[in-house]
Amino acid sequence: MISTEANLKKLPDEKGYVIFNLGGTAFVSSAHEGKGDVMPASWVCPLNIAPFRMTAVVDGPHFTRELIEKSGVFALSVPTVQLADVVMKLGTVSMADEPQKLEKSGAEIFTIPGFESVPLVDGCAAYAFFKVLPAPSVSEPYDLILGECLGVWADERVMSEGRVDYDKAPKELRTIHYLGAGHFRVLGEALDVPGYDG
Repeated sequence: MISTEANLKKLPDEKGYVIFNLGGTAFVSSAHEGKGDVMPASWVCPLNIAPFRMTAVVDGPHFTRELIEKSGVFALSVPTVQLADVVMKLGTVSMADEPQKLEKSGAEIFTIPGFESVPLVDGCAAYAFFKVLPAPSVSEPYDLILGECLGVWADERVMSEGRVDYDKAPKELRTIHYLGAGHFRVLGEALDVPGYDG
């Protein structure tokens, strides 16, 4: 596996939307009172650029949702090609049923200073931490969580100068998009329209 932990670069919060706007599968992580969990989610998207805000649909019964509600903090990360099997393993087992879920998934877990309790899966293209924005009118009936960014990091082989560039990055670090039944698509080919650089 290609580790991304050593290649992370802190980004301005308002640049976080660039990599999360690709629409790929995400990991949602949280922790509370010594318990941490990671789950994949496909319904994750930017809500605002400055301040950088994100939304994620995390169903009420999920163990991770309980941790988010209790701690008021969560992380989103962008898994890559090399983590497809880990995505499937983390998405088919609940921490409520299997307390050793993270260990058995094959995920290599690390943390970022300042957020030491929140587990992150090494090998992702980017990581961002959020404080929960209370919004009971959408969080309760629709399982939608809103968050405002506390910090964002990206692997500089994937994102540099404010852009995602898969022409330079190893294929293993491309983002994945889950279509169901263990089937993913991979991003990668660039298309530039002249006259709009900047």
